[in-house]
Order: sequence, then C-alpha cells, then structure tokens
Amino acid sequence: MWNPDDLALAVRSLCEPGTPAKYIEMPKARYAFFQVDKVLHNGLTAGMSLDLGYLANEHAFVSLATVDAAASAPGTEVTVLWGEQPNSAKPAVERHRQVGIRATVAPAPFASEVRDSYRKG
Repeated sequence: MWNPDDLALAVRSLCEPGTPAKYIEMPKARYAFFQVDKVLHNGLTAGMSLDLGYLANEHAFVSLATVDAAASAPGTEVTVLWGEQPNSAKPAVERHRQVGIRATVAPAPFASEVRDSYRKG
C-alpha cells in the first residue's frame, strides 16, 4: 500500500519546474502496459512491484508485488523505486526522474471483506 504523502509528492512534481517523477496513470486501463519496479527493504533489493493501481473501494494506491520472506510480514515498510534510471530510449517513455515511494506490505487479498468472508469453509 503506497504512502499517500510520497505519492502526492510524485504527482505534484508533474506540475513543478524541473524533471518530474514518472507520471502515474489514473485510472489504469491495463491494456498492453505494465511496469516492473524494484522494491527495497532496509536499503537492499527485496522484490519487484509488478503492477500499480488505485482501489476505489479501499481509497488506496497499491502494488501487486513479490517480496522476500524477510520483508513479507504485513505492516513492513518497504520502498518502491518508481520510474527508470536511466530513462528508457523508447520514444513513448517521457523524460522523468526515479523516486522512492514508501509502501507498507499488506496481506493478500488486500480487501478485508474478501480475506474474511470469501475463504471460509
């Protein structure tokens, strides 16, 4: 679950002078587009964020990610390195800077209603 303050700074950078953070697509259509971003725990590589989206019912931006067992307990703080360094040479990728976005590991499925009621019995 992405930290709202860090997320707001990344989005705000799109409207400020200088090189902005990689834009965050809202809403995300997920058509022939995906990203893979490094996940850090205590400054070391701990996994990969494979998808990012906004969950309207949960009011949260979340990544679907794989992380090492040492960083997998719900509540663990990690950092998602959002964007590319160096930037891609592909013309469809805009110039941007890589930023760290704090995130908190959450259980899967993410929605408590699904965790609590769909898997009973």
